[in-house]
Amino acid sequence: AIARDMNILERVKFHGYVADESEVHRIVGRSAAGFALYDPARCGYAYYAIPAKVFAYLGCGTPLVITESSGSYDYVMAGKAGVSVEYDADSVVNGMRAICADVETHLRYRNAARTLARGFEGEGMIFRDAVESSLKR
Repeated sequence: AIARDMNILERVKFHGYVADESEVHRIVGRSAAGFALYDPARCGYAYYAIPAKVFAYLGCGTPLVITESSGSYDYVMAGKAGVSVEYDADSVVNGMRAICADVETHLRYRNAARTLARGFEGEGMIFRDAVESSLKR
């Protein structure tokens, strides 16, 4: 109802529950961007958390629109795998526009996400770096 009221129904797709994990990865991988938006006024201890969804997005090659109040913020920004936004609608819209500015820009963010995700392999050095970065804040 909200998408219809906003006249964006033809641009969004609601999948509902998807049981097959590989299908979820396919859907996420085809998304223009993922969102890691956290209200800085409500973060508390979550400020130090590293949300699993960030790693899921990166693993699918999906760039992020992310707020600084996420524990994975420094990691994503250092890898140039997303854009930093404030926790407000205009900033999020502008972040999405930045990622999707043109095909070349979007592909650059996607490739950065994939590159960052490759660090999850092996002994997980990048993951360890993300944890250490979060702990230093």
